Amino acid sequence: MGGIGTLMPDYIRRTAVTIFMIGCMLQSSVTFADIRAEMLNDARLLVQKKEYEKALEIYSEIGYYLKRDPGLVIEWARVLAYAGKHKEAIELLEDVLLKHPERERDLIADLAEQYKWDGQYGKAVEAYKKALEY
Repeated sequence: MGGIGTLMPDYIRRTAVTIFMIGCMLQSSVTFADIRAEMLNDARLLVQKKEYEKALEIYSEIGYYLKRDPGLVIEWARVLAYAGKHKEAIELLEDVLLKHPERERDLIADLAEQYKWDGQYGKAVEAYKKALEY
């Protein structure tokens, strides 16, 4: 018979592990940045395995920190797209475009695809036209 950890949902188990790690950090040199980096690495490994929903749980947990880096937000939006969550991907991409217009080149084709998959064909055409300018 498994231990108590087998009875907990993944998000509760991860939260418990995070709390435990925080306690350990107080006694070691591990930082929150180290934990976030490890969690991001875990999410990327899940994406490679096409386990998008599990990966998205992690992206959401560290989303506050990811939003500080537009490149990581674009990455997060792409995972949302792989999972078929086009509206959520659009929201993240539009937010990056609004706050970091210099990143348009990096995301406009992705945004056009998401508009297309979401049925926003007029916006998709306009975004594709912009993408062609690059």
